[in-house]
Amino acid sequence: MTLHRPTPYEPESRQQVARQIGTTEDGAPIWSWPQQPAPVPQRPLRAYPVGTWLAGGCLAVVALAVLAVIVVALVLGFSVLLSVLALLAVVLTICLIILRDMWKGARK
Repeated sequence: MTLHRPTPYEPESRQQVARQIGTTEDGAPIWSWPQQPAPVPQRPLRAYPVGTWLAGGCLAVVALAVLAVIVVALVLGFSVLLSVLALLAVVLTICLIILRDMWKGARK
């Protein structure tokens, strides 16, 4: 099997087939410009809204941070409230014990 090497006057590949439009004075063929195959239409590029996704992610992070601060404030507020209520219960108990003792002393 021999490979055919194109001469300088022949087209190099089947895709670049050009038609002969004439010859020169020394008999060399003159070729037309190679015809390009029809371009294959490509599917349209899909634009992904990366900026929107990034903004949504940032907004979600900020919302979670605000929610965490609110939850911590509520937990601290409830803990302070419960501490105050416990202290109030102790104080009222002491007051009731003292008043009961004073009442018993006054009744005797």
